[in-house]
Amino acid sequence: MLSPKKRSGILSLNQLKMDQVVVSLFGIAQKQFLYSILWITAVVIFSYRYIDLPIARYFYTLKGSWIEHLFHAITMAGNSLPYIFISLFGYCFFRYFRSNEKKANGFMLVFLAVALSGIITDIMKWIMGRYRPQKYFDDSLYGFDFFHFKAAYTSFPSGHTTTAFALAMMLSFLFPRFQWVWWFFAIVIGVSRIILSQHYVSDVICGAYIGVLSVMFILEKRKNLGILFVNN
Repeated sequence: MLSPKKRSGILSLNQLKMDQVVVSLFGIAQKQFLYSILWITAVVIFSYRYIDLPIARYFYTLKGSWIEHLFHAITMAGNSLPYIFISLFGYCFFRYFRSNEKKANGFMLVFLAVALSGIITDIMKWIMGRYRPQKYFDDSLYGFDFFHFKAAYTSFPSGHTTTAFALAMMLSFLFPRFQWVWWFFAIVIGVSRIILSQHYVSDVICGAYIGVLSVMFILEKRKNLGILFVNN
């Protein structure tokens, strides 16, 4: 039989090892996060310098075509407000009227995905103040004019794309069987923002990154928030 002191020492040692593992894993996650920021920054800068304007000029020539009309309908699926209201309604309905915790938590996860990614995107839009493509074609303005709230200065990053990719990431977690469907629609919505001359390529890339990263953060913290969801 181990004495209480020895047993206590072993428990302390095990706890210390566990703490070291947690710290190590946290360090790895931090490094991956920093690497991803460096990578996405490099991609955005490259796109800003060499890709954004040529692609924007090409799709601007399609204005008034059937392609533009088609993608006008598609791009509406990236509006965040319907998902905010539906997910809140679904959460309240299954939490307070049907007592279905799993479905209620699923709706809450969708709400958090859209809300958190949207808040981050809106803050970045106001800080960066990037001219939308239309400002380039109307006034030859290309670049950034920091700290603006007007729509013409909120091109970076793309909000519709952020919402689309946040939904795709979260729905892939909730319903993995149909993940190819969610990602397909997310990509199409992102492309629609470029075709409609609402955003540049780099805006869409950054929006997709924020959407995915926001959901990864939520899924990592969901147990701390008391939001449990088990896929069947």
